[in-house]
Amino acid sequence: MNFITYIYRLKKRINFVLDSLKKNININAPVYSFNFDEPYFHLGDELFFYPSIIWLKKNGYEIHVEGSKLQFFSDKRKCADNLWLIRTDMSVSNELNFNVWKGDKCISQDIMKNIFSIIDRKYTHHDYNSSKESLINLIKEKADKNCDGLLSENEYIVVSAELDSGYWRHSKSYYKTTDRIFENLDRALPIIIVGSNKKSYLPKNFELKPHDIDMRGMTTINQLIALLMNERVIKIYSYDTFVYHLSCLLGKEIEHYVRGQLNIEKIKKRFIPSF
Repeated sequence: MNFITYIYRLKKRINFVLDSLKKNININAPVYSFNFDEPYFHLGDELFFYPSIIWLKKNGYEIHVEGSKLQFFSDKRKCADNLWLIRTDMSVSNELNFNVWKGDKCISQDIMKNIFSIIDRKYTHHDYNSSKESLINLIKEKADKNCDGLLSENEYIVVSAELDSGYWRHSKSYYKTTDRIFENLDRALPIIIVGSNKKSYLPKNFELKPHDIDMRGMTTINQLIALLMNERVIKIYSYDTFVYHLSCLLGKEIEHYVRGQLNIEKIKKRFIPSF
C-alpha cells in the first residue's frame, strides 16, 4: 500500500508538470482553490495554508477548499474557474495548478509569499501576522472542552509519539527515539498520551501511573485543540506533526523530536517552527 501511495503521488507530480506545459487554460475570474482531499495530506500540512486562506477570504477573494479535514470553512463548491494553489502531489488534473509549496524558509510564510506573487501583491509581515492571529482565534473557537473534566491535577505534560506520515516511517530510529522520549519524561508530573488510535506505539517497558491519562484514539480534533489550549498543560513532547504545529500556534512550551537525520537541516529551516 505504501509503495502504491508513493507511485500515486509521483503520478500526481508528473501530471502537475505536464499540465503546466498546456497553453489552452485561461481563467478570467479565478476562484482561488485549495485541494486537501488525499489521505496522505495531513492535518499539519493543511494548517500551513490557513493564514493565506484567511487573508484571501478577508480581502474579498473568492475561495474554495476541497477535502478539508479541519473543516474551518464549509465551502464545498467546485466550478469551472478554479485556480488551484497546491503542493505538487495535490494537483488537479486538466486544471490550472500553481505550486505554492516551493521555497526554503518558513513553510507557512512561503505559501503566502507565493500566493501574493500570483495575485500581484507585495508580501508584508503585517498581512501574515494578522492572518496568523485570526487563525489562532479560529482554532480557539473550535475547541471542544468536554475533555477538561478529566484533568484533576494542577499540571500535566502531553506526549504525542505518532508520525502523521504513516507506519512506513516507523524505522529503527523512530522506535529508538520514542523510547528515549518516554525514558526522559518527568514522571513526577501526570502524563497525557495522545494519538490517532489505541494502537499508537508505546515502549514495552512504559507503565502508566494512576494519575496518567491514556487518550490515544479517544479525542476528536476539536477536543485535541481544547486539551492543548488548557492552561494546566505546561509542556508538550512531539514529533513534527499536527500536534507540534498546533502547539506552536497556541504558544505552548514544546520539546520537539526528529525521527532521523535525513534532510534534517531543511526540515528545521522550513517546519520547526512552521509559522
